[in-house]
Amino acid sequence: MNQDDTKGKPEGASQDDPQAARAVSDILLDAIRGRASDIHMEGLEGGRVRVRYRIDGVLHEVRMLPEGSAAGLLARLKAMANMEANERRLPQDGRIELPADDRKYDLRVSCLPALYGERITVRILRPEEFDFRLERIELSPENLATVRQLCRAPQGLVVVNGPTGCGKTTLLYSMLQEVDQVRDAVMTVEDPVEYAFERVSQVQIRPEIGLTFARAVRSIMRQDPDVILVGEIRDRETLEMCVQAAMTGHLVLTTLHATTSSEAVRRMLDIGVPPFMLNASLKAVISQRLIRRLCPQCRQPEPLSEETLPEQARTMVRQFGQVTWYGPKGCDACSRTGYRGRTTMHEVLVMNDRIQQAVSADGTIGQIREAAIAAGMKTMLEDGLAKAAQGLTSVAEVLRVVP
Repeated sequence: MNQDDTKGKPEGASQDDPQAARAVSDILLDAIRGRASDIHMEGLEGGRVRVRYRIDGVLHEVRMLPEGSAAGLLARLKAMANMEANERRLPQDGRIELPADDRKYDLRVSCLPALYGERITVRILRPEEFDFRLERIELSPENLATVRQLCRAPQGLVVVNGPTGCGKTTLLYSMLQEVDQVRDAVMTVEDPVEYAFERVSQVQIRPEIGLTFARAVRSIMRQDPDVILVGEIRDRETLEMCVQAAMTGHLVLTTLHATTSSEAVRRMLDIGVPPFMLNASLKAVISQRLIRRLCPQCRQPEPLSEETLPEQARTMVRQFGQVTWYGPKGCDACSRTGYRGRTTMHEVLVMNDRIQQAVSADGTIGQIREAAIAAGMKTMLEDGLAKAAQGLTSVAEVLRVVP
C-alpha cells in the first residue's frame, strides 16, 4: 500500500498553491475511500512528510511526501480548518466540512508543533456514524437487553469505560436515544459536543473561563433535569457531583478511563468516593473495545491450537465445543489485510449484593471482579471469543485487544 510521491512541490508554498491543494485533496479523498478513520501527517528529518491512515484501528503508511512539501500542505489544511496560518508555536484545533461522493464528511483537524515541524492529525467522521441506534453497537442479545434496562432506570450512575477511540461517546449517544426525550429533561456536559440533538440541552465546557465539568453539572442540577450525560470524569469533584446527582433521583451517564469494569469500580473508590455512597449510586459499568471484523470475502477456516492460548482463553474455547474458527487471508476487498470493518466487545458489570459486599469491604480489583463473575457477568474475553466462534473475527484479534 506504500507509494512514494517523488515529484516535489515548491518550498514555502502558500495556501493558494495549486499543487498543495491538489495533494491535500488527493490525501483526504483517498483516506475517505479507503475507509480510514484518521489521517496522520508528520514531518521527518530532512523535510519529508510521512502520511499514514488508520484503517480498522491499525495505522498503515501510505505515502512519503518529498522535501519541501510540508509548508504548502500545512498552509492549505490550516486554511480549510480555519486555523491561524502563522501560529506555529501552539497547538490548534479546527473542523472541515468536506463534500465527497455525494455525501458530507465532518473532519476534525488537530495541529501540534513537533521537532521536525508541525504534525497534523485528521479525524474523519462519516455520515453513518451519526446513526445512534443501540442495535448498531452490536452488543450481544443479553447485553443489549441489560443496557436497555439501564437506560430506562429512574435514577443511578452508569459508567462507560475503555481507551480513547473505542466508541464510548457513540455508545452514550445511542443510550440517550433509549431515553424518553419528550417526557424527560435530558442535558449533557461535553468536551467537545460531538453531535447536536434536537431535544437535548448540550453544554460545551470552557475551562479557560471556569466552565468545568463539575461547575456545569452543579448548574444543571438547578435546571430540574431527569437524565444527565457527563462526557468524562476527570477529577474527584466531577465524580462527587455525578454520585450526588445519581443519589438524588437522576439518571447519570458518564465515562471513566479504566481497563476493565472492576478496575473502574476500584478507581472510583481510590478517587475518594466512600463505599456506601458508591453502592447507593452506581448501577452498572460497561467496558467496551473495538476489534477488527474478518473480511467476509476471504476469511478462511483456521485450526486452533489450544496450547498457544492463555489458560483462561483455553478454558473458554472448550466451552464452545465443535465450532469452525476462522482467520484472515487477504484479498482486494480488504487491501490484503484479511479484515474489513470493526465490531465491539463488551463487559457489563451490573451492581448487586455480591459486588456491593466486595465494595463495602474495600475489595481489590480481583475481588470485585470475582464477585461480578460469580454474579453472572460475562467477561470481555468471553464476549470476544463468542464473536470469534460466530466467524465475525479471529481468536488472534480478540487476544490482541482484550486487556
